Amino acid sequence: MINRTKKYKEDKTNPYPHVGQLFIRHVKENNINRAALSRKMAVSKGVMNNYHKRKSMQMGIIWNLSIALNHNFVAQIAEQMPVDYETKKESALKNEIVALKDQIGKLELELEVYKRISNSK
Repeated sequence: MINRTKKYKEDKTNPYPHVGQLFIRHVKENNINRAALSRKMAVSKGVMNNYHKRKSMQMGIIWNLSIALNHNFVAQIAEQMPVDYETKKESALKNEIVALKDQIGKLELELEVYKRISNSK
C-alpha cells in the first residue's frame, strides 16, 4: 500500500508545533470572541473553528491571525525551533552592547584617573 502521508506531517526527531493549538490557547487565555474574530478576518465561523484543529497552517493564515489578534505567532513558533537563530536586529543589538560595554570600561578608567588626580591635590 502506498503511504499518502505528506512528508512534512511525518513524525521526525524535531516535530513542529501544533499551530492550531497555539492559536486556540492564545484565544482562550485572552478571552477572545471567535465569532468577532471571524468577522474581523472575513472568514466563516466554521473556518475559524477549524483553525484550532489544524496542526499546520499556511503562512498567510498565520500572518492574518497575527495581525487580527495583535500577537506575533510567527515569533512564537520561531521560539520553539530546536536551534537558536539570530536575526539581523539581534546581531546589531549584540554588537551595540559590546561597543557600549567597551565604552563604559574606558569611562570608568577615566573616572578613576580623575579621582586620583583630585585626591592628590
